[in-house]
Amino acid sequence: MYSKCGIIEDARKSFEATSKDNAIVWNSIIFGYAQHGQGNIALDLFYLMRERKVKPDHITFVAVLTACSHNGLVEEGCNFIESMESDFGIPPRKEHYACAIDLYGRAGHLEKAKALFETMPFEPDAMVLKTLLGACRFCGDIELASQVAKTLLELEPGEHCTYVILSEMYERFKMWDEKASVTRMMRERGVKKVPGWSWIEVKNKVHAFNAEDHSHPQCEEIYTLLQQLNEGIKLFDNFVNPMLLLQCLHNLDGYDDQKFL
Repeated sequence: MYSKCGIIEDARKSFEATSKDNAIVWNSIIFGYAQHGQGNIALDLFYLMRERKVKPDHITFVAVLTACSHNGLVEEGCNFIESMESDFGIPPRKEHYACAIDLYGRAGHLEKAKALFETMPFEPDAMVLKTLLGACRFCGDIELASQVAKTLLELEPGEHCTYVILSEMYERFKMWDEKASVTRMMRERGVKKVPGWSWIEVKNKVHAFNAEDHSHPQCEEIYTLLQQLNEGIKLFDNFVNPMLLLQCLHNLDGYDDQKFL
């Protein structure tokens, strides 16, 4: 609960105060760190779990592979997927293959993701196909994305995400006829894009936002800050010296370097 709410420190405190004699508790904390982008800590916990003689289960390896995927730990992730059955007696399931495909995709190794997909010992389900489609989008392979999306639309014709990803990719490659075809297909099938929402709690009050939302009373301030952050990120790509970066940021109109820090 704590990790899902973004309070990983309290999640760790609860973990330390809990009996650690089963995989459930370990899986929860490993997942928590994996989803917070702290993959090395997640892996350290997995190794500690082994030292404590707690037997991992198939969920443990979903957590570990997620940690590798979200932190670019390609070699470590490959070792886990290859050693699951031989070292732990746990044959990889579809969810493990999905994690490994996501791992390769995020690292830009689409050919390896495709090769793994093609060697799966069972038919891929929608979850695996969606993961491969996401890898295609990340790596910019419109040809493979079109093939994967075609299969997905046969399995789940009412799932809006596939249409949206494919449409966005066609737009990126200026394939306007194909984009129009996807839009027409959505209209004919009655599929509507569901907006994504984000929530943040500030001073015990929850604020909700969706894409291009302008309904918040502090909307103008929020977008101003986002613009400043985007400008700072672009500058960061060009400067190695952090002090020089801060000097440049200080020159931005309305920028407060203390708030940024």
